Formats: sequence, C-alpha cells, structure tokens
Amino acid sequence: MTTVCIDLKKTVIEPALMAAGLETDNLSRLLDAIAIAEQNRHRPNRHGPFGMTAWMHRRVWDHYIVQSPDLACRIRGLASQRRFLDDPHSELDLNWGYATALAGLNCLFHAQGTLPDSDRVDDAVELWRRAFHRGHRVDDRVFRAAYCGERPRTLVLAA
Repeated sequence: MTTVCIDLKKTVIEPALMAAGLETDNLSRLLDAIAIAEQNRHRPNRHGPFGMTAWMHRRVWDHYIVQSPDLACRIRGLASQRRFLDDPHSELDLNWGYATALAGLNCLFHAQGTLPDSDRVDDAVELWRRAFHRGHRVDDRVFRAAYCGERPRTLVLAA
C-alpha cells in the first residue's frame, strides 16, 4: 500500500467551489477543516471526504439547490453523467469536486447563507456540528486545530 498526501484545499476544494460559483475564503477554510476532522472518524453510512449522509445529500438538493435553477445546473455539471443517475450518493465518494460543492452548500444551508467570520472558531465548530452531526456533541479538537491552521492541511490517502 502506498500512502499519498495531497493538499485537498488547493487541489480539490478551491477549484470545485470556483466551478460551482461558491468560492469564498471562509468556506474553503471551513471545508478543509471538516475534511481533516472527518478523515479519521468512524463513518458508517457516510460518503466522501466530508462524511455526508444520504439524508444530507437529499436535503441539500431538495431544500436548497432546487430553489435556484442556475445553481442546480452548475452543481449538476460537476457530477458524472451515468453514476449520478444510477447511484447519486456514490458520487460523493468518487467525485470529490461534486462532494465539495454539496458539502459547501450544506454549510451554507445550515448557516442560512452567512458563514461565520474566520476568527470565530466557536461559531465554525457549531456550524460543523449542525451541518454534519445534526447538532450532536462531537470531539472538536482536530477540527479546531485544522481550522486554526495548527495542523498540516493535507489529506492522507492509502492507495
């Protein structure tokens, strides 16, 4: 097995947010911290680098994306043609650009369109809990460290 380290923020998150028309420094920083925090968590029934569930995936589409045809077109453009139609949730596992856009929209949905300021770490933690853990208490040490830049911003993949 080969271990590969990538800078997820530079290689996936920022380009995907740009393609989806969602690019902001706060959102890319938040998603980077979420991916780092979620990478070592036990994640049954969770998909992609951000640990989204099928329920979250459907909710973002049904309650957020569907309200904007232009946004829906941009997000759908990030998805694979066949796989998205056959098994939309596997798209979160296999297409990290699409997963990034959906995770970003999940954050925006739960933040009601306004992300916390970058220096408001507690607000970012609370948004992560609401958006990805339905408000349940989770160990936030890794998230806090990543959000504050105290940890290398890489994702380790086993190939």
